[in-house]
Amino acid sequence: MDTAGADSTATEGLTQINRPNRSARRRAESNDGELLNAEFSVEADGEAFSLIIESAGGKIVGSALPRNSDYVPLLEVLLARLRELDATIVAAEVISSNAAKLPVGERRLVHSPIAMSSISDVRQLRLDLTRTQGRVGLPPSSKKEGNGRKRVLLRITVANYGPEDADQLATDLSRSAVTLATEHLSIGETDGHAQVRIRREQSRLRRILCGSGETGICALCGHEFPTGLLVAAHIKKRRNCTPNERRDLSNVAMLACTFGCDALYEDGWVSVDHTGRILIANKAVATPAVRDRLASLAGIVCDAHKPSSEPYFAWHRATVFRSRP
Repeated sequence: MDTAGADSTATEGLTQINRPNRSARRRAESNDGELLNAEFSVEADGEAFSLIIESAGGKIVGSALPRNSDYVPLLEVLLARLRELDATIVAAEVISSNAAKLPVGERRLVHSPIAMSSISDVRQLRLDLTRTQGRVGLPPSSKKEGNGRKRVLLRITVANYGPEDADQLATDLSRSAVTLATEHLSIGETDGHAQVRIRREQSRLRRILCGSGETGICALCGHEFPTGLLVAAHIKKRRNCTPNERRDLSNVAMLACTFGCDALYEDGWVSVDHTGRILIANKAVATPAVRDRLASLAGIVCDAHKPSSEPYFAWHRATVFRSRP
């Protein structure tokens, strides 16, 4: 990643040096559900958001841990969750008090906006950001890197989140998939923002099913795909689920690939029997290409089938499957 200065349009109004945060600082959970010792906050910033990560170092009275000692894990977790939420980093800069003495161009960390969905290696992006901030304030001739855990601000846009959603975005960034799987999801039936809510639900499901990995396994064909080629498919159609069933995030959905499995299940060409094996519909009415695909799936054990998900598969067999009794 080129981390030269970002263009002035992208970073206009970005700097918040020496200004107290208007929003509360939060701590995020690791992917295992453990609370990290590092703080961040999210503020509305026009049509975008300011994601502020507090600096690390120094002692805290009454604590055995240094201040924000989990800075690096926090940054990496936040970047991974921004990717899951289809965010874009519009601009980024160091906003420590010492950085206030520097020209704006010397504080910047990215050259141009970064669409997080295009990032295949979150750890490398994190390394690029920490190494670049380590050079902020140093003369060009310096051979050493400075502090790579400074107070930084990422100006971000996030799909399906508006300026009024800053607190919700901070909450969603702070939660691990472990916690999301046990939280109740508030779902309105006749809400003007229903589609936005559904898309957020889809993001939650993907995080629960994929975890922090960059690839996942299709529950139907058993092949491994990048997460961008997998969807969180409802085992029982979402519109037919009760509110409580929609909240049953660990059981009501499965990963399905966009290479045919999602569509075949959605349209009832395949289902899953009570033992977990894939059923295929009558191939006589299918085209040759569909017949070949169905034959390749017949009898495979569905990874998502378990006692707690069987009621949803049973609904699909009885309601959607084309060869139902």
